[in-house]
Amino acid sequence: MDPDVKHIVFRTSSGNGRGNGSAIMWIRSDGAGDAQLLHQSKNFVWPSSFTPDGRRLAFSEQSPETNTDLWTLPLDLADPEHPKPGKPEKFWASPTADYFPMFSPDGRWIAYGWSRDGKQLFY
Repeated sequence: MDPDVKHIVFRTSSGNGRGNGSAIMWIRSDGAGDAQLLHQSKNFVWPSSFTPDGRRLAFSEQSPETNTDLWTLPLDLADPEHPKPGKPEKFWASPTADYFPMFSPDGRWIAYGWSRDGKQLFY
């Protein structure tokens, strides 16, 4: 995923992949430079989409209490090589598994998928 074609956002896992958490990272798409940490959690996280201006990232985060929730992360891109993440904001939490949040082309809406009892449904 990239908001500007010059950078990629990706997820890394910590530990052995058995509940030790993960992080969302930002790096140049040409491989130059080091990856920048945007968000780290003791839970698993999955980045999904940016607003059209690239200043907000939607992601899913696994929650022991509510299954998988939707979040957004504001980004200060004054220096795109070193983005400054703001405080993550919970967008939606429910007892279902909510995932793949995608901003609409105008950035006003978020579409997402959810799963309950093994049945996958989409909004």
